[in-house]
Amino acid sequence: MINKIIGELARFGFSSDRYDRIKDFTRTVAIVPTSALTGEGIPELLALICGLTQQYLTDRLLTTEGPGEGVVLETKEDPGLGKTIDVIIFNGILKKGDTIVVGGLKGPIVTKVRAILLPKPLNEIRDPEDKFITTEKVVAAAGVKIVAPGLEDAVGGAPVIVANDEASIELAKNRIKEEMTELRFSSDINGVIVKADTLGSLEALVKFLKSSGIPVRISDIGPISKKDIIEATIVKRKKPELGAILGFNINITQEASIEAKNRGIPIFVSNVIY
Repeated sequence: MINKIIGELARFGFSSDRYDRIKDFTRTVAIVPTSALTGEGIPELLALICGLTQQYLTDRLLTTEGPGEGVVLETKEDPGLGKTIDVIIFNGILKKGDTIVVGGLKGPIVTKVRAILLPKPLNEIRDPEDKFITTEKVVAAAGVKIVAPGLEDAVGGAPVIVANDEASIELAKNRIKEEMTELRFSSDINGVIVKADTLGSLEALVKFLKSSGIPVRISDIGPISKKDIIEATIVKRKKPELGAILGFNINITQEASIEAKNRGIPIFVSNVIY
């Protein structure tokens, strides 16, 4: 199998070999045999990635000392904490009490960090409900849970930016608006309706459809609603083959489900894009 892969890569001009036979990783693509069934090769793959990162990417992974920046992985309702966001801080510093701007369904959310939580080491978790430790600040890169008011509409995949003065807040709000407008859009063209759970999955789905020559009328976050059914009905009158709704990892409201059945609008929902 490895020889076959080496031959296929050679056809495209890539020199490759099994990872433990390579002397110069800057000239040869490393192949690590792995098994998703048995887990064989996964430790070797992780060790190789860490080693190559430390060797060749150290300068590119340096963090700044300025305000923190990150991205929302997901939003959660945690008992005793309310709505929280799990975030990867990839640049700068995040501190308790910082003002942050977060991408939301209805626009940028400006709020203040009440608490920063880090997961406890596995050997310290005795109570399943006591899984976190509090900290006053984190330095990139780090995965944290942020507790703050007003996070009900926070969107997975949206930016998180620390902004502690009015000028910084306005800059952060404008930046987030621009980033989210590129992915969340509505038009008058005849095309399918696309809904997803996060900005990342929405971007992947829209790109996949456009590369396949399928036009997109609406691209947005959240559950499929009655409004989406009405939009698909408008498209169906002119282009019946495009009068459909595609959803990734989301729910369909009961009202929308009934409306779709009455209007004959097909809804395709899955947790797999490709």
